[in-house]
Formats: sequence, structure tokens, C-alpha cells
Amino acid sequence: MIRLESVTPENWRTALAVSPEQELFVADATTLLARAYAYREADSRAVYIYADETPVGMALYYALPDFQVYDFSQLFIDARWQGRGYGRAAAKLVL
Repeated sequence: MIRLESVTPENWRTALAVSPEQELFVADATTLLARAYAYREADSRAVYIYADETPVGMALYYALPDFQVYDFSQLFIDARWQGRGYGRAAAKLVL
């Protein structure tokens, strides 16, 4: 079962990465966390994507209050866990 869990001071160092071939197209965990911090005044939310008790990816979204919408900014699944439908399931949860 896929679930989302907020990034906290206790878990922010969870080791997740995309494959080297994907690094040009997808932000890594450090960049995602930096963007979450940069958009903190827009109620940014960085979350881990869990498959049962295993962290398999991350996502980021934040508010754009002038437009009364949220920006679903980032999502990645760790290279070890890709191809199992976790990204699609996580995107549905974020949306």
C-alpha cells in the first residue's frame, strides 16, 4: 500500500536517488528539500512516498494563493523501486 509521510527533522536524511541517466530530468532529494524550504511561505509540503514501510520516493507541492491552486512541483521514485506503479499511485495521492 502506498502512503505519503511528511518530511520531518527526524527523517529528512532518508537515502533516495534516481538513476544517473535521470539526473538531468529529475531533481534529487537535496534539491527537492531545498525547493521545499524556498517555498515554505507558500505552504510547501515535501513528502516521502512509502510502499508499506519502505521509503521509495519523494514529492513536493506548494500553494499559489494568487491563483487559488497548488503546484505539484516534483516527484521521483528511487531507481531501486521504479517500474512498480509507485509513481502513478503516489501522484494520485498528492492530487
